Amino acid sequence: MKRSNTNLIVTMYGLWAAIALAVVAAAFVISRSIVKPITEVAGMISDIADGGNLSRRIRVNTRDEVYDLAENTNKLLENVSGQAWVKDQVNVMSTLLQNADNLDTMTRFFTHRAAGVLGVPYAALFINRNDIELVKAAAFADPDGEPWDKVRDRFLPGEGLIGQCMVEKRILHFDDIPPNYVRIESGLGDSEPKNVIVAPAMFEGRVLAVLEMALFKPMDETQKQLLEQLLHVFGAAMNSMYNKMEIQQLYRESQALNEELQVQSEELQSQTEELQARTEELQMHAAETQMLNERLQVQKKCRRTCRKGSRTLCGAGGTKLQV
Repeated sequence: MKRSNTNLIVTMYGLWAAIALAVVAAAFVISRSIVKPITEVAGMISDIADGGNLSRRIRVNTRDEVYDLAENTNKLLENVSGQAWVKDQVNVMSTLLQNADNLDTMTRFFTHRAAGVLGVPYAALFINRNDIELVKAAAFADPDGEPWDKVRDRFLPGEGLIGQCMVEKRILHFDDIPPNYVRIESGLGDSEPKNVIVAPAMFEGRVLAVLEMALFKPMDETQKQLLEQLLHVFGAAMNSMYNKMEIQQLYRESQALNEELQVQSEELQSQTEELQARTEELQMHAAETQMLNERLQVQKKCRRTCRKGSRTLCGAGGTKLQV
Protein backbone atom coordinates (compact mmCIF):
# COMPACT_ATOMS: atom_id res chain seq x y z
CA MET A 1 0.00 0.00 0.00
CA LYS A 2 2.91 2.31 0.74
CA ARG A 3 4.29 1.60 -2.71
CA SER A 4 0.86 2.20 -4.23
CA ASN A 5 0.47 5.47 -2.37
CA THR A 6 3.88 6.58 -3.57
CA ASN A 7 3.01 5.71 -7.18
CA LEU A 8 -0.30 7.54 -6.83
CA ILE A 9 1.40 10.65 -5.50
CA VAL A 10 3.97 10.56 -8.31
CA THR A 11 1.22 10.12 -10.85
CA MET A 12 -0.77 13.00 -9.40
CA TYR A 13 2.28 15.27 -9.42
CA GLY A 14 2.99 14.25 -12.97
CA LEU A 15 -0.58 14.96 -14.01
CA TRP A 16 -0.45 18.30 -12.24
CA ALA A 17 2.81 19.16 -14.02
CA ALA A 18 1.37 18.10 -17.41
CA ILE A 19 -1.78 20.12 -16.79
CA ALA A 20 0.31 23.12 -15.76
CA LEU A 21 2.44 22.82 -18.90
CA ALA A 22 -0.68 22.47 -21.05
CA VAL A 23 -2.25 25.50 -19.42
CA VAL A 24 0.92 27.54 -19.93
CA ALA A 25 1.17 26.41 -23.56
CA ALA A 26 -2.51 27.16 -24.16
CA ALA A 27 -2.17 30.56 -22.51
CA PHE A 28 0.88 31.29 -24.65
CA VAL A 29 -0.92 30.30 -27.86
CA ILE A 30 -4.07 32.22 -26.92
CA SER A 31 -2.10 35.29 -25.90
CA ARG A 32 -0.20 35.22 -29.17
CA SER A 33 -3.44 34.89 -31.14
CA ILE A 34 -4.79 37.92 -29.27
CA VAL A 35 -1.68 40.04 -28.84
CA LYS A 36 -0.32 39.57 -32.37
CA PRO A 37 -3.39 41.05 -34.16
CA ILE A 38 -3.54 43.85 -31.62
CA THR A 39 0.16 44.55 -32.22
CA GLU A 40 -0.47 44.54 -35.98
CA VAL A 41 -3.40 46.89 -35.54
CA ALA A 42 -1.20 49.24 -33.51
CA GLY A 43 1.46 49.07 -36.23
CA MET A 44 -1.10 49.76 -38.95
CA ILE A 45 -2.44 52.78 -37.09
CA SER A 46 1.13 54.00 -36.65
CA ASP A 47 1.69 53.63 -40.42
CA ILE A 48 -1.47 55.62 -41.09
CA ALA A 49 -0.26 58.38 -38.77
CA ASP A 50 3.24 58.42 -40.30
CA GLY A 51 2.06 58.05 -43.91
CA GLY A 52 3.88 54.74 -44.38
CA ASN A 53 2.93 51.59 -46.28
CA LEU A 54 -0.86 51.39 -46.56
CA SER A 55 -1.00 48.22 -48.66
CA ARG A 56 -0.58 45.84 -45.68
CA ARG A 57 -3.63 44.04 -44.31
CA ILE A 58 -4.31 42.12 -41.07
CA ARG A 59 -5.32 38.46 -41.34
CA VAL A 60 -7.07 36.70 -38.44
CA ASN A 61 -8.33 33.12 -38.55
CA THR A 62 -10.60 33.38 -35.53
CA ARG A 63 -14.18 34.64 -35.48
CA ASP A 64 -14.25 36.73 -32.34
CA GLU A 65 -13.75 40.30 -31.18
CA VAL A 66 -10.17 40.27 -32.46
CA TYR A 67 -11.49 39.40 -35.93
CA ASP A 68 -13.89 42.34 -35.79
CA LEU A 69 -11.05 44.63 -34.71
CA ALA A 70 -8.87 43.41 -37.60
CA GLU A 71 -11.69 43.81 -40.15
CA ASN A 72 -12.47 47.35 -39.01
CA THR A 73 -8.77 48.21 -39.19
CA ASN A 74 -8.59 46.79 -42.72
CA LYS A 75 -11.60 48.92 -43.71
CA LEU A 76 -9.87 51.96 -42.25
CA LEU A 77 -6.76 51.13 -44.26
CA GLU A 78 -8.83 50.74 -47.42
CA ASN A 79 -10.41 54.13 -46.83
CA VAL A 80 -7.12 55.88 -46.07
CA SER A 81 -5.43 54.16 -49.02
CA GLY A 82 -8.26 55.28 -51.31
CA GLN A 83 -7.99 58.86 -50.03
CA ALA A 84 -4.23 58.83 -50.63
CA TRP A 85 -4.75 57.47 -54.16
CA VAL A 86 -7.31 60.19 -54.89
CA LYS A 87 -4.94 62.85 -53.57
CA ASP A 88 -2.06 61.55 -55.70
CA GLN A 89 -4.19 61.48 -58.86
CA VAL A 90 -5.47 65.00 -58.22
CA ASN A 91 -1.91 66.27 -57.75
CA VAL A 92 -0.80 64.61 -61.00
CA MET A 93 -3.77 66.10 -62.86
CA SER A 94 -3.10 69.56 -61.41
CA THR A 95 0.55 69.42 -62.51
CA LEU A 96 -0.46 68.19 -65.96
CA LEU A 97 -2.96 71.01 -66.46
CA GLN A 98 -0.49 73.63 -65.27
CA ASN A 99 1.95 72.53 -67.99
CA ALA A 100 -0.63 73.08 -70.75
CA ASP A 101 0.14 76.18 -72.81
CA ASN A 102 -3.26 76.54 -74.53
CA LEU A 103 -6.90 75.56 -74.10
CA ASP A 104 -6.87 72.75 -76.70
CA THR A 105 -3.94 71.02 -75.03
CA MET A 106 -5.54 71.42 -71.59
CA THR A 107 -8.86 69.87 -72.66
CA ARG A 108 -7.10 66.96 -74.34
CA PHE A 109 -4.84 66.32 -71.34
CA PHE A 110 -7.79 66.37 -68.94
CA THR A 111 -10.05 64.11 -71.01
CA HIS A 112 -7.43 61.45 -71.65
CA ARG A 113 -6.03 61.47 -68.11
CA ALA A 114 -9.46 61.37 -66.45
CA ALA A 115 -10.57 58.48 -68.66
CA GLY A 116 -7.37 56.60 -67.87
CA VAL A 117 -7.42 56.89 -64.08
CA LEU A 118 -11.17 56.28 -63.82
CA GLY A 119 -11.13 53.29 -66.17
CA VAL A 120 -13.62 54.92 -68.55
CA PRO A 121 -13.68 53.42 -72.08
CA TYR A 122 -15.31 56.50 -73.66
CA ALA A 123 -15.34 60.19 -72.74
CA ALA A 124 -16.17 63.47 -74.48
CA LEU A 125 -15.64 67.01 -73.21
CA PHE A 126 -17.81 69.97 -74.19
CA ILE A 127 -16.69 73.50 -73.31
CA ASN A 128 -18.95 76.49 -72.71
CA ARG A 129 -18.68 79.18 -75.39
CA ASN A 130 -19.89 82.48 -73.87
CA ASP A 131 -22.93 80.78 -72.28
CA ILE A 132 -24.40 80.43 -75.78
CA GLU A 133 -23.54 76.84 -76.67
CA LEU A 134 -21.50 73.82 -75.62
CA VAL A 135 -18.96 72.65 -78.21
CA LYS A 136 -17.04 69.35 -78.20
CA ALA A 137 -13.39 70.13 -77.55
CA ALA A 138 -11.81 66.72 -76.87
CA ALA A 139 -12.72 63.03 -76.76
CA PHE A 140 -11.27 59.69 -75.61
CA ALA A 141 -11.87 56.66 -77.87
CA ASP A 142 -14.35 58.65 -79.94
CA PRO A 143 -16.11 56.25 -82.38
CA ASP A 144 -16.19 57.00 -86.09
CA GLY A 145 -18.24 55.91 -89.07
CA GLU A 146 -21.93 55.11 -89.37
CA PRO A 147 -24.00 55.80 -87.36
CA TRP A 148 -21.60 57.56 -84.99
CA ASP A 149 -20.63 60.29 -87.46
CA LYS A 150 -24.11 61.73 -86.93
CA VAL A 151 -23.49 62.32 -83.23
CA ARG A 152 -23.89 66.01 -82.43
CA ASP A 153 -20.94 68.03 -81.24
CA ARG A 154 -22.85 71.21 -80.27
CA PHE A 155 -25.61 71.72 -77.70
CA LEU A 156 -27.54 74.73 -76.50
CA PRO A 157 -28.13 75.26 -72.75
CA GLY A 158 -30.91 72.90 -71.66
CA GLU A 159 -30.68 70.87 -74.89
CA GLY A 160 -30.00 67.15 -74.47
CA LEU A 161 -28.17 65.68 -71.51
CA ILE A 162 -25.19 67.97 -72.08
CA GLY A 163 -27.26 71.13 -72.05
CA GLN A 164 -29.40 69.88 -69.14
CA CYS A 165 -26.28 69.21 -67.08
CA MET A 166 -25.17 72.77 -67.72
CA VAL A 167 -28.53 74.11 -66.53
CA GLU A 168 -28.84 71.89 -63.43
CA LYS A 169 -25.14 72.19 -62.49
CA ARG A 170 -24.94 68.67 -61.04
CA ILE A 171 -23.71 65.20 -61.99
CA LEU A 172 -26.27 63.08 -63.87
CA HIS A 173 -26.14 59.25 -63.62
CA PHE A 174 -27.91 56.91 -66.04
CA ASP A 175 -27.95 53.10 -65.76
CA ASP A 176 -29.09 50.42 -68.19
CA ILE A 177 -28.79 52.61 -71.25
CA PRO A 178 -30.51 51.31 -74.41
CA PRO A 179 -28.68 49.40 -77.17
CA ASN A 180 -26.83 51.29 -79.91
CA TYR A 181 -26.39 54.31 -77.65
CA VAL A 182 -22.64 54.21 -78.27
CA ARG A 183 -20.21 51.38 -79.06
CA ILE A 184 -16.76 50.94 -77.55
CA GLU A 185 -14.37 49.47 -80.09
CA SER A 186 -10.88 48.00 -79.86
CA GLY A 187 -8.62 45.75 -81.89
CA LEU A 188 -10.08 42.65 -80.21
CA GLY A 189 -13.74 43.50 -80.53
CA ASP A 190 -16.47 45.91 -79.55
CA SER A 191 -19.11 46.23 -76.85
CA GLU A 192 -21.81 48.55 -75.58
CA PRO A 193 -21.52 50.36 -72.25
CA LYS A 194 -24.12 50.01 -69.52
CA ASN A 195 -23.80 53.35 -67.69
CA VAL A 196 -23.51 57.01 -68.66
CA ILE A 197 -22.34 59.88 -66.45
CA VAL A 198 -22.64 63.55 -67.41
CA ALA A 199 -20.74 65.88 -65.06
CA PRO A 200 -20.11 69.66 -65.07
CA ALA A 201 -16.77 71.39 -64.44
CA MET A 202 -17.54 74.65 -62.63
CA PHE A 203 -15.76 77.65 -61.15
CA GLU A 204 -17.53 80.00 -58.76
CA GLY A 205 -20.95 78.67 -59.75
CA ARG A 206 -20.45 78.97 -63.52
CA VAL A 207 -20.31 75.87 -65.73
CA LEU A 208 -17.18 76.04 -67.88
CA ALA A 209 -17.35 72.54 -69.39
CA VAL A 210 -19.37 69.31 -69.33
CA LEU A 211 -17.79 65.84 -69.34
CA GLU A 212 -19.76 62.87 -70.69
CA MET A 213 -18.55 59.33 -69.95
CA ALA A 214 -19.76 55.86 -70.92
CA LEU A 215 -18.88 52.93 -68.62
CA PHE A 216 -19.26 49.17 -68.52
CA LYS A 217 -20.05 49.19 -64.78
CA PRO A 218 -21.02 51.85 -62.22
CA MET A 219 -18.33 53.82 -60.41
CA ASP A 220 -17.54 53.05 -56.78
CA GLU A 221 -17.44 55.74 -54.11
CA THR A 222 -13.69 56.32 -54.46
CA GLN A 223 -14.01 56.86 -58.21
CA LYS A 224 -16.93 59.25 -57.72
CA GLN A 225 -14.94 61.24 -55.20
CA LEU A 226 -11.97 61.35 -57.59
CA LEU A 227 -14.22 62.50 -60.45
CA GLU A 228 -15.60 65.38 -58.38
CA GLN A 229 -12.13 66.56 -57.37
CA LEU A 230 -10.78 66.25 -60.92
CA LEU A 231 -13.67 68.36 -62.21
CA HIS A 232 -13.01 70.95 -59.51
CA VAL A 233 -9.30 71.12 -60.45
CA PHE A 234 -10.16 71.35 -64.16
CA GLY A 235 -12.65 74.17 -63.57
CA ALA A 236 -10.04 76.19 -61.69
CA ALA A 237 -7.44 75.45 -64.40
CA MET A 238 -9.84 76.56 -67.16
CA ASN A 239 -10.59 79.80 -65.34
CA SER A 240 -6.85 80.46 -65.01
CA MET A 241 -6.38 79.70 -68.70
CA TYR A 242 -9.16 82.11 -69.67
CA ASN A 243 -7.57 84.81 -67.49
CA LYS A 244 -4.22 84.10 -69.08
CA MET A 245 -5.69 84.31 -72.58
CA GLU A 246 -7.40 87.59 -71.69
CA ILE A 247 -4.16 89.01 -70.33
CA GLN A 248 -2.33 87.92 -73.48
CA GLN A 249 -5.01 89.54 -75.63
CA LEU A 250 -4.77 92.77 -73.66
CA TYR A 251 -0.98 92.63 -73.95
CA ARG A 252 -1.18 92.18 -77.73
CA GLU A 253 -3.65 95.04 -77.97
CA SER A 254 -1.42 97.25 -75.81
CA GLN A 255 1.57 96.37 -77.99
CA ALA A 256 -0.39 97.24 -81.12
CA LEU A 257 -1.51 100.49 -79.49
CA ASN A 258 2.06 101.30 -78.45
CA GLU A 259 3.28 100.65 -81.98
CA GLU A 260 0.52 102.86 -83.35
CA LEU A 261 1.36 105.57 -80.84
CA GLN A 262 5.03 105.27 -81.75
CA VAL A 263 4.21 105.67 -85.45
CA GLN A 264 2.00 108.65 -84.67
CA SER A 265 4.75 110.11 -82.48
CA GLU A 266 7.26 109.73 -85.29
CA GLU A 267 4.82 111.33 -87.72
CA LEU A 268 4.17 114.14 -85.24
CA GLN A 269 7.90 114.66 -84.76
CA SER A 270 8.37 114.75 -88.52
CA GLN A 271 5.55 117.26 -88.86
CA THR A 272 7.06 119.32 -86.03
CA GLU A 273 10.43 119.40 -87.77
CA GLU A 274 8.74 120.35 -91.02
CA LEU A 275 6.79 123.13 -89.28
CA GLN A 276 9.99 124.32 -87.63
CA ALA A 277 11.72 124.43 -90.99
CA ARG A 278 8.80 126.33 -92.46
CA THR A 279 8.82 128.71 -89.50
CA GLU A 280 12.50 129.43 -90.02
CA GLU A 281 11.86 129.95 -93.70
CA LEU A 282 8.98 132.31 -92.91
CA GLN A 283 11.18 134.16 -90.45
CA MET A 284 13.80 134.58 -93.17
CA HIS A 285 11.16 135.81 -95.59
CA ALA A 286 9.84 138.17 -92.92
CA ALA A 287 13.35 139.54 -92.32
CA GLU A 288 13.86 140.04 -96.06
CA THR A 289 10.48 141.66 -96.33
CA GLN A 290 11.30 143.97 -93.45
CA MET A 291 14.60 144.94 -95.14
CA LEU A 292 12.80 145.61 -98.39
CA ASN A 293 10.23 147.70 -96.56
CA GLU A 294 12.99 149.73 -94.90
CA ARG A 295 14.66 150.33 -98.29
CA LEU A 296 11.37 151.34 -99.81
CA GLN A 297 10.76 153.77 -96.96
CA VAL A 298 14.20 155.31 -97.47
CA GLN A 299 13.64 155.60 -101.23
CA LYS A 300 10.25 157.21 -100.70
CA LYS A 301 11.73 159.70 -98.24
CA CYS A 302 14.56 160.51 -100.62
CA ARG A 303 12.17 161.12 -103.51
CA ARG A 304 10.04 163.45 -101.45
CA THR A 305 13.13 165.37 -100.49
CA CYS A 306 14.29 165.64 -104.15
CA ARG A 307 10.91 166.96 -105.21
CA LYS A 308 11.21 169.82 -102.74
CA GLY A 309 14.26 171.14 -104.62
CA SER A 310 16.94 169.79 -102.36
CA ARG A 311 20.41 169.63 -103.72
CA THR A 312 20.69 166.15 -102.27
CA LEU A 313 20.44 163.48 -104.92
CA CYS A 314 19.22 160.00 -104.32
CA GLY A 315 21.55 157.27 -105.28
CA ALA A 316 20.93 153.68 -105.89
CA GLY A 317 19.48 151.85 -102.99
CA GLY A 318 18.16 155.13 -101.46
CA THR A 319 21.58 156.54 -100.47
CA LYS A 320 22.02 160.32 -100.37
CA LEU A 321 24.59 162.03 -102.60
CA GLN A 322 25.73 165.58 -101.96
CA VAL A 323 26.41 167.80 -105.06
